[in-house]
Amino acid sequence: MRSITCANNDGEIRIENVNGGWGGYQYYIDTEAPTPTSGAWTSTSVRSGLVSATYHIAVRDNKGKGCQITLGTIALTNPTTIGGTLTVTQENCAAGTGEISVATITGGDGANYTYQLIKDGVKEGIAQSTRTFTGLGAGSYEVVVSDAWGLISNL
Repeated sequence: MRSITCANNDGEIRIENVNGGWGGYQYYIDTEAPTPTSGAWTSTSVRSGLVSATYHIAVRDNKGKGCQITLGTIALTNPTTIGGTLTVTQENCAAGTGEISVATITGGDGANYTYQLIKDGVKEGIAQSTRTFTGLGAGSYEVVVSDAWGLISNL
């Protein structure tokens, strides 16, 4: 299963390691419960481009011998928006002594965040995995936080 990102139409469910029955399987991944005449039975075990919903999962043999198993349901949900707080240390008498730290990150995939500093509307360097930016001078700053799913939030 691949979770949905902020695009909300890129979830994926994959049925793997099927065995038994008469071989040659048909797969069911849909929001309605499967029936023998449901039109959603396919020969592919992967369904992608999925939106937030609860999907019913089933497998049957391709020979029509009555071997069918409902594997259950999987709920794909939209990820929680990334949020966080900034701690700012103002530049003091010496130039370039300001600092911005990102704290209390929530949402997204819960890990694997990257941080991009923006100064006066322009990216400063490349995104980094550390939460603190040092050596800052006067200016207007924002921090863009993103995760492995592609969620982005401006703090």
